[in-house]
Amino acid sequence: MSDEFTTLIENGTWSLVPPQPYFNIIGHKWVFWLKRNPDGSIARYKARLVAKGFHQCRGIDFKETFSPVIKPQTIKLVLCIAISNHWTLSQMDVNNAFLHGTLTEEVYISQPTGFVHPNFPHVCKMHKALYGLKQAPRTWYNELKSFLVAYGFFNSRFEPFLFIYKQGFVTAYFLVYVDDLLVIIPIFLSPLKVPWLSNSPSNTWGPQVTSLVLSYYRHNLVYSWHNIVIYVNYCRKLLWLMPSLFAHLCPLRALL
Repeated sequence: MSDEFTTLIENGTWSLVPPQPYFNIIGHKWVFWLKRNPDGSIARYKARLVAKGFHQCRGIDFKETFSPVIKPQTIKLVLCIAISNHWTLSQMDVNNAFLHGTLTEEVYISQPTGFVHPNFPHVCKMHKALYGLKQAPRTWYNELKSFLVAYGFFNSRFEPFLFIYKQGFVTAYFLVYVDDLLVIIPIFLSPLKVPWLSNSPSNTWGPQVTSLVLSYYRHNLVYSWHNIVIYVNYCRKLLWLMPSLFAHLCPLRALL
């Protein structure tokens, strides 16, 4: 909880202001869960401050909303292109993605439980989006789009959540599923040498100089050059959790 609160403060997520009678003060709650590695092991324990978006009023503290979800058909098509060309697939995990969206509406939430300022029992005027706010996915997408366009990407005409990069003989695809990002680049390019895949803590995001850590990891995928992709971790779970359904595949357990 302390790490999450520190991140919010360093990100300039809010400022404390005296409450006014006309404020629509939104509640919040702390959510706890385990973040796991691709192999299923525990990576770390996480806590997240989530706004109670159902307290918001349309036209007062939010206007337009949408969630950037790419179509399954688009994912299948781009994966087929990647496998046919033997390209690299990487999933990017942006730390606290929604917190990088800048709000244009006036939004107020109560101070986080356990971290109420003893001398200023004020409310938080939000400058950045918070998980749970109705406009949070939209603001995050706008920041992401501005960042990618600045690096030469452009939107697909028929799929707004597919970004394409073409420069000379280099073609790359950037797929957006809310805050999960899939990057497909030619195999001769190392992700560490691609500017917009840099994992340097000094990375900047959007028009403002905001420190952002982009961490990415390669899924545990096995490629078959007959356009088949096997997600090993997923198959392993199926084989061990439902042995009766996959009894005829038991010899594969030794391989997984």
